[in-house]
Amino acid sequence: MPVASTYELLMNERFVEQLHRGIDSATERVFIQVMTFDGDDAGLGVEQRLIAAAERGVDVRLTVDVFAFRYVSDTRATKSAVAGEVGETHAMFDRLEAAGIQITYVGPWGPLLVFGPLRNHKKIFVVDDMVYLGGINISDHNFDWLDFIVGIGDPDIVSETVDDFHATRRGERVSRSTAIITNERIEETFDEMINSAEESIVVASPYALDLDLERKLAAATAPSKTVITPQQSNFPMFQKTDPYMRERILRHDVELRTFTDFFHAKFLLVDNERLLVGSSNFGRHSFRCNQEICVVIDDRSFIDALLQALPATKPIEHRPSRLRYWLGCLVEAYFFIGTNLLERIVVPRAPVLTSR
Repeated sequence: MPVASTYELLMNERFVEQLHRGIDSATERVFIQVMTFDGDDAGLGVEQRLIAAAERGVDVRLTVDVFAFRYVSDTRATKSAVAGEVGETHAMFDRLEAAGIQITYVGPWGPLLVFGPLRNHKKIFVVDDMVYLGGINISDHNFDWLDFIVGIGDPDIVSETVDDFHATRRGERVSRSTAIITNERIEETFDEMINSAEESIVVASPYALDLDLERKLAAATAPSKTVITPQQSNFPMFQKTDPYMRERILRHDVELRTFTDFFHAKFLLVDNERLLVGSSNFGRHSFRCNQEICVVIDDRSFIDALLQALPATKPIEHRPSRLRYWLGCLVEAYFFIGTNLLERIVVPRAPVLTSR
């Protein structure tokens, strides 16, 4: 396994500072893959640095899911409130392309938006010989949410991440389970870690509560099981399903906790010894429909640093009405069936590449 010095924990602000410094000092390459790249202060600050890096001869390449043009500032792009930012986002990409930066667009919506639920959700930052993996996109609101990135210098992880970045740009969907873990292999690793836990399981994600997670935690034999989830999701569907899913999860001796502020961080920690981190939300939709990238870390010093850096959690306030419970039951059933259909029928036929 990689040595302890392989990993560096970068919480929000520190990651932004390091990303800026890294792009400014890059001499060989800057490869970035994200789902959201808004034309706000966060995006424009990265844009200027990317153009400057390209002008001095650095190989700069971007891979961006076209979700970035459908939702800006976590808001549907057709809303008048974000009209100015939508225009600036398109203008920003025009400037990047005019500067000679190679941009690959992924995640087509397809006819009648049939591919809309299938997103390329990876967040990859490669700067020279370092790779950064985690959950942070390039936008003001993503930079403000509680989240973190892992800086990794292990040559095998860097090499495989770069290979994965290029595979996506060739239109390939590759599931890996070696130095990095991607796509379908992430659920296999997630399940293996939960099933092997002897003492404790901690699942943290803003979008993981579903029937599959309930089933997995119900079968887990670890005496301590905790799920960290938002008090209120920013995603309308989860706002409806959470009252139902929380009540189901609580039947299996699971403690539900939350951070004070909204968080976007995703991790699975088993026995305080193995940590699965990356872009995956750890729900059925994320596992089966999205393209994701994760890494397993068993470096105790890194795990301790993460636990110390995260703010304290508190118990979830859970007092749903019967109406909200049964509404959540119906929506969760619809979501479960819909995800099954997507997985079996739509995902195998979905192209990777598209145009803006």
